[in-house]
Amino acid sequence: MNQAYDPSLPQSYLQPGEYPVQVLFPMLESYNRFYAIPVVGYAVKIIMLIPYIIAMYIVMLIVSLFQLVAWIPVLFTGQYPEWSRNLAEGLIRYTKRMTSFQYGLTDRYPSFSLQDEPDGGGDAMVIFARQTSYSRLYAVPVVGYVIKLIMLIPHILVLYVLGLAVNLAQLVTWFPVLSSGRYPAWSHHLTGGVIRWTARVMAFGLGLTDVYPPFSLT
Repeated sequence: MNQAYDPSLPQSYLQPGEYPVQVLFPMLESYNRFYAIPVVGYAVKIIMLIPYIIAMYIVMLIVSLFQLVAWIPVLFTGQYPEWSRNLAEGLIRYTKRMTSFQYGLTDRYPSFSLQDEPDGGGDAMVIFARQTSYSRLYAVPVVGYVIKLIMLIPHILVLYVLGLAVNLAQLVTWFPVLSSGRYPAWSHHLTGGVIRWTARVMAFGLGLTDVYPPFSLT
């Protein structure tokens, strides 16, 4: 089932055997009913997110540029450079915070920080387990990228379908939120699971982990 964020959990939340990328969400006692007003609430969120989306695309551009050189230390030393890792992790945090707010899993406006706040701060929180060394094959220019892209095609297809399901679910999720302030568990599980799945695919694609992502919402 979908895992709710517990502010008391330490950064060492990930246990042996778990996938090295986890996304946790704040579990609110009640959710903002204004945001659940059909069309109006969503439109307000999109307008609010414009500065955040601009910042996210700037980070995305920088990450893309850094990826052009980050392969060099990975290929020759097996180590992912810290300067590139921090930005790549930050980009994943940006996208997950934005989608978490956009789909109502949190009512807090997403933080512009590349790092998570120690207590989660009401944002979706992404936890990464770092490897001692990274695959040099994946760092081979062009070849490594093409291999990863081919490997991720099944995930891309499944996530496309699941993304449609999430958007359809939003057509009915607004009703219980608006009427009771409660986010339905089935929609929370689906939406949070797709966000988590996407974060893992991004982490693998950006080289933050060499572990192939599971076909799982949890």
